[in-house]
Order: sequence, then structure tokens, then C-alpha cells
Amino acid sequence: MHDNICQENRSIRRRQGVFTFIERRERRVRARGLQLQRRNRAFTLIELLVVIAIIAILAALLLPVLARSKASAQSSICLSNLRQMTLAWLSYSQDNRDVFPYSDAYRTPIPYTGPGNYDPTTYATWVTGWINDDPSNPGNWSVSNNIAQSPLWSYCGKQAGIWKCPADPSTIVPSSGPYARQPVPRIRSYTMSYWFAGFGGGAGGGDPYYGEPGLDPPWTMYFKVHDLVLPGAASTLLFWDERYDTISTGNFFIDMTGFPNDPGDMRFNWDYPAYYHNGAGCLSFADGHVEIHKWLDARTTPPYRNSDWTYNEDDLASPRNGDLFWLQSHSTRQRQE
Repeated sequence: MHDNICQENRSIRRRQGVFTFIERRERRVRARGLQLQRRNRAFTLIELLVVIAIIAILAALLLPVLARSKASAQSSICLSNLRQMTLAWLSYSQDNRDVFPYSDAYRTPIPYTGPGNYDPTTYATWVTGWINDDPSNPGNWSVSNNIAQSPLWSYCGKQAGIWKCPADPSTIVPSSGPYARQPVPRIRSYTMSYWFAGFGGGAGGGDPYYGEPGLDPPWTMYFKVHDLVLPGAASTLLFWDERYDTISTGNFFIDMTGFPNDPGDMRFNWDYPAYYHNGAGCLSFADGHVEIHKWLDARTTPPYRNSDWTYNEDDLASPRNGDLFWLQSHSTRQRQE
């Protein structure tokens, strides 16, 4: 019996040893699995670099799309602004015996006295004041000093926002007033064609800077609706979005030199169109429609000028410039005697 008991005890110990070995093995397997799980939770350096590369590729693909979407939205707003401005101009003219306001007063602006009070010797000026880089000039930032004095102000719902292109980056740091020493957006981007009543009804008021372009040869200046015969209201440029470094008074001047038979003499004359919208500019026409026009000649979109730039006629020559020819063809025609 003693032998049987000893044999049975040995059997029990063997079974216990087997179980202990199995338990230890299972614990080791579980521990190894946990280690592998922990190890698998973290990115390796290669995996991290792959993820970063994928993100960079996606960003490179998406950012241009987002930029184009933003530019498209800004173009739409700019076109809407010009549309509202042009409708305001048309409404003003209809209320004032089909008479157009001056594109610029040149010297003394003539106040608007209200619908029906038109005096042929006292046209109103569509907008007064200058836009420039002078921090002491309130016309750069003061709505009440500048655009609120326009005869179109009430016709455009007294909305200051429609006077500036959303893509125009220009700002000014006023030296005085409520915005002193803080950058604020300049308040106007749009100008009217010089050929709508000129400078106070004349061709530059005798200023040699403009060289009397309306007199030699005799190009048509538009004062009333019935003047819009050639090239016709739908083809006559009225407002455009002007570059922030050339905008100044209320008008822009398309020099007709060289049109249509001497393209080698074509030239700009200070004013250049904006090209904020993917190389294109927004414009409106005398019938009320608006367009966005792509500029194709690099001479139409030269580098921006700094404040030290000086007027030099040689810099403005632009012979056989297709963009300029298009602008000339949509500006005026020689006077029909």
C-alpha cells in the first residue's frame, strides 16, 4: 500500500508539473502578445514619413483648388459690385434728363443738387477725392469725405462695400482720425472711363500731362445717352477695376493714340486695369452688363509700381498690344461731323 501511495503522489506531482509548465507557457505567450500589441500601437519612423508624405500630396492637390474657389468668389463679388454701380449710374442719368455725371471734376467738383435740377453748365461729378498712398489724405479711408458725396451714393443704397474689389489688397495707415496709426483698407477700387464727360467736360482742362487727347484727333466724349452711338452702349466701357498703384482720381484714361490704323503708336497713359482675378479684370459697360476679361499681353500687367515711380512716356508705349486695342475699341470713336 505504501508503494501505491508513493506512486500516486508521484503521478499527482507530475500532473501538477505539467500544469505548471503549461501555465508558465501560457503566461509567456500572453506577455509576448501584450508586448507585440504595445509595439504595434506606435508608428515606425517609415510609417510616419509615409503618412506625412500623403498629407503633403493631398495639401498640394487641394490648396490650388481652394485658392481658385476663393478667386472665383471674389470675381463674382467684384462683378456684382460693378453691376450695382452701373445700375446706380443708369438710374441717376434717367432721373437727370439722360445726362451723365463727369468722370472727374479736374478742379472744382460740382455738387449734386438732386433729380430734375440739371443745369447744362453744372454737371455733377460721379466721385471726388483721390486714392493714393498719402496717410494724411482722408479720401483713402473716409467714406463721408469721399464716396458718400457722390451723386450715385443714394442710388447704390449707400453701401460703401460695393466701391471696392474684394481682391484689392491695398491698405493705408492714416496719420489722423479715428483710424490713426492702424492699417485699414482703402475705400475705392473702381474708376469711370475718361470718355464719359472727361475732366469737368474737357480734355484734361489744358493739363499738358494729358496732352489734350480728346482734341487731336477729335474723339467722341459722351455727355448724354443719345451720344452713345458708336461703338454703342453695349460696347462702350464704363467702369473698370483699377490697379491699386495707378488709381488716383475718379476716372481712368484709355489713350486712343494709334487706333485703329497705327498700332505701332499705341500706348498706355498712366492707368492700367487690375488683374486680381487670375490675370483677369472686371469691367462694366454703358448698357448695364458686366464682364470679366483676361489680359493676355504682359505689358498690360507690368510689375506694381512703388511710390517713387515717376511718369515716363517711354515706359507706357505698348505697340500692337492686343489688350490695349480691345480697350480702345470699347472706349470711343472719332467724332462724326
